[in-house]
Amino acid sequence: MGPANAAGPAPVDLGAPPLTDAADIAERLAAGEWVVDLRNRIAFADGHVAGSFNFEADGKIATYLAWMIPRGKPLTLLADSPAQLAAAQRELVRVGIDRPAAAATGTPRDWLADGHAPRSFPRATFADLAARASGSEAVVLDVRRNSERAKGWIAGSVHIPVHDLHRRPAEVPPGTVWVHCAGGMRAGIAASLLDAAGRDVVAVDDSFDAASRAGLPPPTAADHHPSPKNWKEARCSSSVAAHPASRLPRPASAPPTVTPSSSTCASSPSGTPDTLPAPSTPRCPASSPALPCPRPRRTGRSW
Repeated sequence: MGPANAAGPAPVDLGAPPLTDAADIAERLAAGEWVVDLRNRIAFADGHVAGSFNFEADGKIATYLAWMIPRGKPLTLLADSPAQLAAAQRELVRVGIDRPAAAATGTPRDWLADGHAPRSFPRATFADLAARASGSEAVVLDVRRNSERAKGWIAGSVHIPVHDLHRRPAEVPPGTVWVHCAGGMRAGIAASLLDAAGRDVVAVDDSFDAASRAGLPPPTAADHHPSPKNWKEARCSSSVAAHPASRLPRPASAPPTVTPSSSTCASSPSGTPDTLPAPSTPRCPASSPALPCPRPRRTGRSW
């Protein structure tokens, strides 16, 4: 690694990649390579090569494509013009994707063999999602980051951040998937990934602010998930975060004995706490005595 760092990077080649055709694109898809369509998400939803992914050249391609593509995976780029292709190359070389394996420009008709029609999927708004037929086999998939979801989400929705979706497609329940983010771009990426996997998908191309105006229900207490800053506290129990001693559940049969010097999560044969720590020190619920207790934060704020 030392000699490689000392030598520095090789000269960047921003020349046009080798041009490909419909037959070669099909072979690359069959071999498991990534074929990325750089057109905008509206054009992609209207028609695209089955199995291709959509990362808009005008979006954050250097962020999301570089984040998600497996290291060393051959990459083919599909663009609507040579200028769009060249701009994407410049963005990608800045994040270590130095040379696409192949490229093509034009339209999906140019990239498909004779007899093969472009694949498509519908786009919608949050109002359309709210108006969908009740009882329909629909799954709402939220692909925003954890920090965004912590501020609010649609009750009953599934949460997989877009940068994890290509590794976790099996976690999406069966049914038509209505996928949304905060504004539409990441929903387009996620919809293309699911579409390539053969799922029926609807891309919600809308601002998340419109969800509440459309009447979609907010989360209830039963839907609560710990936010990222509370994950450390939440590890003491799969259902609740660590509580201050004053909030620990009291057994119905006998009151607990408060022992200020206690430093472990103890449990009796019946599964209820034998001792409780001093009120100033948070401890784990008795349901998970084997897990480590988080240490109190000295921030001046209550737990």
